[in-house]
Amino acid sequence: MEWRRGAAVLALIVVVVPAVTAWAQQGVVRAWQRRLALSIPLPLPVIEVEAVDPLAVPVDRAPRLVASVPPRNVPVSGTARVAAYIDERGRCEGAVPLEVPFPGIATRLVEKVMGARFEPARTGKQARPSWAALEIVLAGKVKRAGVLNQALELPDPASPPTPAPKAEPYVSGRLVGLPAADPDELTTVASPRRLSVRIPGLETEAPLRLLVHVTGSGRCDRYVPLEMAPGLRNWTARFLASWQLEPAVRDGEAVPAWVIYRSRVELKLSSLSSTTVRVLPKAVFTPVAAPAGSSPSAP
Repeated sequence: MEWRRGAAVLALIVVVVPAVTAWAQQGVVRAWQRRLALSIPLPLPVIEVEAVDPLAVPVDRAPRLVASVPPRNVPVSGTARVAAYIDERGRCEGAVPLEVPFPGIATRLVEKVMGARFEPARTGKQARPSWAALEIVLAGKVKRAGVLNQALELPDPASPPTPAPKAEPYVSGRLVGLPAADPDELTTVASPRRLSVRIPGLETEAPLRLLVHVTGSGRCDRYVPLEMAPGLRNWTARFLASWQLEPAVRDGEAVPAWVIYRSRVELKLSSLSSTTVRVLPKAVFTPVAAPAGSSPSAP
C-alpha cells in the first residue's frame, strides 16, 4: 500500500508543477521584457534646405536671339474637351468648355455642341437628364503668324519657373441648378447622334511662355511649355527650329544654357474641323457656379 500512496503523491506533483510553472510564466516579467523609458538627447545639426533651380546656371552673358521666322501654313491639331448638359429628350441645354486647344474658339465650340442632337442617358429604359463629357479632336492650319514683344531672360535660381495654372470651368447659375442623374445610376450615358464640328477661320492672339534650351552653337534643341495653347505644339516646334542665337558665354567660352522665353503671338487660323468625336463614359463633371463678379465659362 505504501508504494501506491507514493505513486499517487508523485502523480499529483507532476500535474501541479506544470500548472504552477505556467502561472508563474504569465505573472512574472523577466528583465529582458521590461521597457525602459530613457530620454537621451542627441545633438542634431540644423539643416537649411534651399530652393534652387538646377537649370539656372551662372553665365557671364545670357543668350541673345538674333533672328527668328514665324512659320506659315503649318498643320496643327488639338483636343477639345466639353461637358454638355443633355435633358431627357436628348436636347443640349448648355455646354462648358473644359479644355480648348486653340485660342478664341470656346464660344463657337459651345454653339456647335449645343446645336447637336443626343441620345439621352438612361437607367434601364428610362431617359434621364445628365452631364456628358465629350472629346473632340480639331485639325486645321496656322496660315500665318506674327510674334510681338519677344524677350529672353535667365531663370531665377531661387524661383523655378512654373506652368500657368488652368482656369476653372465655371458655369452659369442656370446650369448649376438643373437636375442631373447620379452617374452611378446610369446604365448608358448620353451620346451625340451626329456631331461634326467646323469652326470658321479666325484671327486671334495668344501668350507664349517657354523654358528653352540653347546649345553652345546657338540653336534651340528642346523646350518645356509653361504657357501655350496645346494645339500650337507643332507650330511652336517649327518656330523654335528657325531661331538663330548668340549662345551664353562663361569664362570667354560658349556654353549651353536654359532661358525663359516670353512673347505674344498673333495668329491667322484656317477653319478647324473635327476629325474625331467621342464620349468619355467614365468622366464625371460637377458644375461649379462662377464666383460673384466673374464671367462663367458657359453661355
